[in-house]
Amino acid sequence: MGVARITIIILMVIAALWAPQIVKFESFWDYLQMVLSFLCPPIVSLFIFGLFSRRINTRGANAAIITGVTLSILSIGYQFYINLTDSPNILPHYLYLAGWIFIICTIILLVFSFMGREDKGKDWDALIWTPKTFQEETRNLSDLPLVKNYRFQSLLLLGLIAMLLIIF
Repeated sequence: MGVARITIIILMVIAALWAPQIVKFESFWDYLQMVLSFLCPPIVSLFIFGLFSRRINTRGANAAIITGVTLSILSIGYQFYINLTDSPNILPHYLYLAGWIFIICTIILLVFSFMGREDKGKDWDALIWTPKTFQEETRNLSDLPLVKNYRFQSLLLLGLIAMLLIIF
């Protein structure tokens, strides 16, 4: 059997073991938020710091993702244990825990990136946001009508969302 088949079998067994636990949550939305709050922080940390810094490297990214996934698996496993045994939960609410996982992953990302070598020989300039990028985009967008300008569309969308939040 290939690695892919073994991986699928393992994931199916995990899904079958986990599926009955979903019923123990107040709603499916609570379950979905909990799982996403555990899995997203390392990815968000890597995206934000990778977008604005040339210094973030592969070593730091791998360390942050591995740390985040490990913390997430431990947190989800602990939640699984609590649901099975009806033990009291000593961890903070999962939305607060997501913030802590984000902070830990960010620290790991920065420490490992700055301890290691900078990734040389790769053209990162097109991928990293700088004020120069903003100025070039501003020049390009000045020729477009306001309706086709994504910045105007974003402000309009934010205004509509704010209006809906105020009304409702």
